[in-house]
Amino acid sequence: MIKSEQISHHRQTLRLWEAMGREPVVTAIQGVDRRGRLRFQAYDRPCRLDVIGVETPTTVEVVVHDVCANGVCLLSPQALTSGVAVTLHPPPDDDSGVEAVDGRIVSCRKGRGKYRVGVRFSDAD
Repeated sequence: MIKSEQISHHRQTLRLWEAMGREPVVTAIQGVDRRGRLRFQAYDRPCRLDVIGVETPTTVEVVVHDVCANGVCLLSPQALTSGVAVTLHPPPDDDSGVEAVDGRIVSCRKGRGKYRVGVRFSDAD
């Protein structure tokens, strides 16, 4: 068993993000999910996303849809460009010690009036 003091601060932060989720996400077709870690439903927690890897940095209010220690699926009111560096800040009501994490947008697709944005955390497993 790995003790918490043996895990880097960064890894502990990613695990805290993962703990924000409440129950495992069930895929429609079992075995199709290519992710290396189980995702957890986050029950639409509002967060702030700083888009920093662009000419004019901007902040977008997003909602966490689901999360794992490798990344997060966000619901955004606007399209975001894949490959762009971002910083995701925890929900304002979160008191679990979750810190802001850096990442990169890996996907963005339109769906039901919002955009589903996939963010992979920097240096994730």
